[in-house]
Amino acid sequence: MFFVTQDGAGSKSGKTWGEAMGKFQFIQSLAAVQPNPDVEYWVAAGTYIPTGDPTARDASFVLKNGVALYGGFAGTESSVNERDWKANETILSGEIQGDGTATNNSCHVVYADDTTEGSAVLDGFVVTGGYADCTKPFGGGMYSSGSPKVANCTFRGNRAGESGGGFAGFGGSPVVSDCVFHGNFVLGSGFGGGAMFSEESAPSVTGCTFSENRASVGGGMGNNKSDAVVTNCIFINNRGEFGGGGMANVESSPAVSGCTFSGNRAQSGGLPMAGYGGGGMFNLNESSPTVTDCTFTGNVSDTYGGGICSLGKSEPSVNACTFSENMAVFGGGGMANGNGIPRVTNCTFYGNKAGDPSLAGAGIGAAMLNIGESFPVITNCTFFKNEPTVTGAALANLEKSGPAVSNCIFWGSPADQIFDRPGASPIVESCVVEGGYAGGTFIITGDPLLEDPADNGGPTLTCAVLSGSSAIDAGTAFGAPAVDQRGEPRPQGTGVDIGAYESPFSAPQPPNPTPPQSSGGGCSAAGGSMQLALLLFLPVLLMMRP
Repeated sequence: MFFVTQDGAGSKSGKTWGEAMGKFQFIQSLAAVQPNPDVEYWVAAGTYIPTGDPTARDASFVLKNGVALYGGFAGTESSVNERDWKANETILSGEIQGDGTATNNSCHVVYADDTTEGSAVLDGFVVTGGYADCTKPFGGGMYSSGSPKVANCTFRGNRAGESGGGFAGFGGSPVVSDCVFHGNFVLGSGFGGGAMFSEESAPSVTGCTFSENRASVGGGMGNNKSDAVVTNCIFINNRGEFGGGGMANVESSPAVSGCTFSGNRAQSGGLPMAGYGGGGMFNLNESSPTVTDCTFTGNVSDTYGGGICSLGKSEPSVNACTFSENMAVFGGGGMANGNGIPRVTNCTFYGNKAGDPSLAGAGIGAAMLNIGESFPVITNCTFFKNEPTVTGAALANLEKSGPAVSNCIFWGSPADQIFDRPGASPIVESCVVEGGYAGGTFIITGDPLLEDPADNGGPTLTCAVLSGSSAIDAGTAFGAPAVDQRGEPRPQGTGVDIGAYESPFSAPQPPNPTPPQSSGGGCSAAGGSMQLALLLFLPVLLMMRP
């Protein structure tokens, strides 16, 4: 174990805090240490650069197997658990010349090669000032081709020429947890991933926050031919110049669960109708992410898909998610789908918008837009109070699209809930549709008595239905999920409820028939009138006629 402070102390041997290494002894020791020695460096608050040579832009803090770097110490602790990395910022900086000019900074502040495994640890640091415009224009903050462990770190103010301003992973399976990526960006028009980029990699990313990062595509995160596992993360106020404000996936199938995408934006590169779309998430070229228990709120696309946009035969599976108050200029405020078979189950679409009053014809499919040969399967979803400037409050189906929709609620807008252009072939059955839907079967037009989104249990907000709702027990069991958006079992009454919320109420039973009365000139065969007896006997007489 070695102790490090910015200026060092005593003999600077690093054996105790009283003899802590200084920043240059730290650089020399880290460069000389061999992999697999089971060594820890405890680094106190301060700023550290990877080299004493101001011209050595290729210098980095190099991670090695068996070597753990821990930051966040005040310089008195006797246990890693005593440190406070938020109060004691331990900064690894690429500012090797100290002149405030980014373009001559280190290309990669931290580096992990393809031999690194989980014993190569970076924990409790601020990584900043990387400027990757070198041979590898990726990963200004950190470049990894291995599987290191990164925890409790902040990547801020790093830049890259093509991809991964904060972190770039090529191959391997890095584990990144409880980190913050803020204000990183990609300089050029490469794939992007302003904060984090992965190619042919399988990173695990848990409990991280991505905020105010920027790239051409994938402002927060970009995945190319990668299967990331992203859990309990927040993507907020990130920007994609041409698409994927929060996340962009190309030929990738990440598993995204328990995440929040809020206030992200997919711009159009300054050109009308340009850009891919997907304010929260963009999927391209047969990407098939699994998105579960996530919230998409307040995201914006200057083109299509304020929450999620999927193109090029991409087929996301979206389950138990809430899309609220997202907006897309042309269509698909919540989601836009093109040429694929997305599956959307137990989701709530509330208050999403489509349209820009300054653009004629823009604004169809406030909750969802389906174009091309898109055939989404939409089951037990709730569409409520979505607002298009033109038509299709819930769904707009264009070209040859043909969504299969069952057990869904469409309510709360003066516009038509479902809009179909000639050529579209939707199948809509067992749904509650405000104003009805002529092309559907088993369509209910009674009020579903929905409440606005609230915490009704479960990881996402849902729209509860009140007692007496037309949706209660009215759905089809065929294809219905076993639980609702909250994870509550279905059914709870005599049948499956329509919509994302399974109510504890039961549908009102029809009244029992009134029993026949035998008094006061009633109609019983025994004591009734002669006229009734003749009426009862008339068919027999007719049958006996020759």
